[in-house]
Amino acid sequence: PLPEFPDEQLQLNTTALSGEAALRPAHAFYENVCEGMAAAGLRLDGDSKALDFGFGWGRISRVFMHDVRLANLHGLDVDPSFVKLTQSLFKSGNFIECAPFPPTAYAAGSFDLVFAYSVFSHLSEKATLAWMSEFERILKPGGVVAFTTRHESFFDFCEWAAAQEDTSPYLQALGALFPDMAKVRQAFRDGQFIHGNSHGVG
Repeated sequence: PLPEFPDEQLQLNTTALSGEAALRPAHAFYENVCEGMAAAGLRLDGDSKALDFGFGWGRISRVFMHDVRLANLHGLDVDPSFVKLTQSLFKSGNFIECAPFPPTAYAAGSFDLVFAYSVFSHLSEKATLAWMSEFERILKPGGVVAFTTRHESFFDFCEWAAAQEDTSPYLQALGALFPDMAKVRQAFRDGQFIHGNSHGVG
């Protein structure tokens, strides 16, 4: 059986979507991952072991249950409230709390796939590099890391948010994220890691 959904307001607070609409982008990501793995001559099956990094309420994990057995589906998250919720929704103790930085308790070569949806856009360069190194350790030889991050068009969205009046605190925070937009755009185009934070943005 598929996991239940959490409270609708929680879904909206974390994804701005709920129900089937929240699962559509999750399924699109799953399809992208499967296509990428297929191009590398790999595929998920009942014996595959996968790790959902930053699982939240398990939105992405549930679509990977199409191929990965629940017993082989694991997750890490820094938020203990999400851990408790997801363990309850999935009826599984495989979703556990982690520290902001590795290492984890997983043995080397534990997973065929590590996936992270909308996680690395929240991490500093130091945290990103540390977790990538840990993923290399816990992946089986030939394993895959699949993750999303922000496109350069995110700067356009931040500029738009800064120009809005009487908007949500979150949009106001995004508008204040990069005070010198020209500078960060150039740094991004030069291949630098761009990380910003403002009050109201996690």
